[in-house]
Amino acid sequence: MTRDPAIYKGFFEWTKGNSGLIFDRMSLNRIVVTRGFETTPIPSTLSPTAQVAFDHVSSKIAASEVNGDPFAHVVIDDIFPREYYHEIRRHFPPEPFLTPLSETGRTRGTYKERKVLLFNDEHFTKLDKTRKAFWVECAAWLYSEHFIRAAVSKFLPFCEDRLAALFGASGEVLVRSDALLVSDRSGFAIGPHSDAPHRLISFLFYLPEDDRDRDLGTSLYRSKDPNFECRGGPHYDFGDFIRTGTVAFLPNRLMMFVKSGRSFHGVEPVTHEGVDRRLLINNVRLLKF
Repeated sequence: MTRDPAIYKGFFEWTKGNSGLIFDRMSLNRIVVTRGFETTPIPSTLSPTAQVAFDHVSSKIAASEVNGDPFAHVVIDDIFPREYYHEIRRHFPPEPFLTPLSETGRTRGTYKERKVLLFNDEHFTKLDKTRKAFWVECAAWLYSEHFIRAAVSKFLPFCEDRLAALFGASGEVLVRSDALLVSDRSGFAIGPHSDAPHRLISFLFYLPEDDRDRDLGTSLYRSKDPNFECRGGPHYDFGDFIRTGTVAFLPNRLMMFVKSGRSFHGVEPVTHEGVDRRLLINNVRLLKF
């Protein structure tokens, strides 16, 4: 892969064409962070509001404590500055801009109750000018080298072996963010699963208006078979797992975890009427695994 010199300095540095960013991180050797966009212009610098939000999120993640039960994860409240959280809520796309997950080709299940806006060129072009500008700038820091570096560093003890195996095969690992906005409706449920094999670290930013749906958070599970692990992909029956807890669905909260063979999580059936369960999901994904 040809890599041209970096053309921006400061908050992050993008490179031209199909280039990525390379950084060395302890025993991580070489990781190449790619853009993930083809035609959408990504700003080279952030607005003051977005820069404050990025700094705030980064510091909160760095200061958080990893909980290893039943798998490595962190839960952080007030993850965004209050003003930025209000802006996220205000710019959340209304119904006409959202697409059923079942129509995106991203899952084998139907999941017609989950509607999304993907962070990609096709979905961004659907947005009005103001919303598009806001979410493109959000993508600028979610997809940046600095943000991905912080995430990998946070969970390094829990993913170092996996990354080391990939380094041994090719000498480098390609990663990028893969974000989407989500609105789950009444009837939605996801059985316990460990996430797809290409995922490395996941961020679930909760975006409710208030705490009235606090019971609709992501649940954590342990298999009833203590030796069971899953490389990733299938969603299993709730009856085969023990729910160890649920991360309450509260405003401005982040649940962040590292993918492993035991990172079983899901959403219990949403039985309330009139639910609009909003999230910003970002997955740091491996492009070769």
